[in-house]
Amino acid sequence: MAQGCYTPLYLPASYKGVPFQAMEVTSEHGRRGAEGEFPFGEDTAYADLGRRIRVYTLEGRIVHNAHLVNAAALIAVCETTGPGILIHPTRGLVRAACRSLKVKDDPLEAQGVTYVTLEMVEAEDWTHGFNFVAQIIGLSLLSITSALQASFTTNFRPSDVPAFEQPPVIETGRRAIEIIRDTFGDVTNGSEDLKVSRIYDDLDTFSLDDQKLKTPASMFNGMKLGLAAIDKYSVGETKYEAMRRIVNQFAASNGGTRTADISIDSIYAVMRVLGAGYMARAALEETPDTLDAALRQYDHVVAILEGEIDVARAHCDNLLFLALREFKTQAEVALLNRAYNLPSLIVYNFSVAQHSLVAAYEIYGDAKRARELEARNPHALVHNMGPQIVAAS
Repeated sequence: MAQGCYTPLYLPASYKGVPFQAMEVTSEHGRRGAEGEFPFGEDTAYADLGRRIRVYTLEGRIVHNAHLVNAAALIAVCETTGPGILIHPTRGLVRAACRSLKVKDDPLEAQGVTYVTLEMVEAEDWTHGFNFVAQIIGLSLLSITSALQASFTTNFRPSDVPAFEQPPVIETGRRAIEIIRDTFGDVTNGSEDLKVSRIYDDLDTFSLDDQKLKTPASMFNGMKLGLAAIDKYSVGETKYEAMRRIVNQFAASNGGTRTADISIDSIYAVMRVLGAGYMARAALEETPDTLDAALRQYDHVVAILEGEIDVARAHCDNLLFLALREFKTQAEVALLNRAYNLPSLIVYNFSVAQHSLVAAYEIYGDAKRARELEARNPHALVHNMGPQIVAAS
């Protein structure tokens, strides 16, 4: 049998964000029923009692230098209260609870490898059918922010940098705060809120203070609070594009090994990770027009997070590695469910062009949804929409 054209479609296995290499997987499916057999008769009976709960058994291994740490993480998540997300290599995304986990180490013959056997059982249905997005629409950044702060405090050390190499480190911090300040100004342009002016002025003052720019705690807080301000005062597509521009400006780290290079890279890492986190949250705040647009946002966010996960692994930053991996799993679930649960679009053909209010009343029986039609048909005039009008079902 020819094998050359075969492309594997297997997914990387993980449970609650902790990955492992799946070696053998089985699943049990079927229906429950009451069976009846009658003495001295040829007739039988069967009463359907509903679908049987699905059971997933996975045998796998964890293979790398941190296999004991990752095995401990898998044990911890299996003992944590409540079900979680199981990425099954062949069955896909499953919400499941860990019925049992067996962990095997062979220190003499198989150093560097931990073998695991998981028995998972299908958990309760997704909230409101399959709409899990509502459950985690907030996508808390608490865990990755905490892990980032610990990593930043360790790596951002301007005081240990020779005096002649300190200016590039400080200027990188200044540039980060200035970009946050300018982006905040763009998304709040025209606002008369006094708090907005105060935040902008605080960011501007911060960017001029070299002492704050080279102090790890204050520098991290400046970036964290500045990005949080953009998150608070913008929404949806505006926020997403603002954060994407910030991430793009800090996409290329220098990867050097000097203390100055490591300090600069740590600033880049904070801007990328928090920026990607806020991009994911922004994507969930509005319904995209098309599936392609939703999947494009998914690709952007996941690509950034995967890159940061690889960097954290390479630097043996286990705390950040685990936090990023868990957040990535949550973001993937939310963004994919959002993408594949979009309302279908229907093209309505009117005999003549209509005012948006009239069209909304004809289509939905509710003229208040005119704004929705206007957003779906951006090239049409409000008073002269159609005769073809695109609307969500």
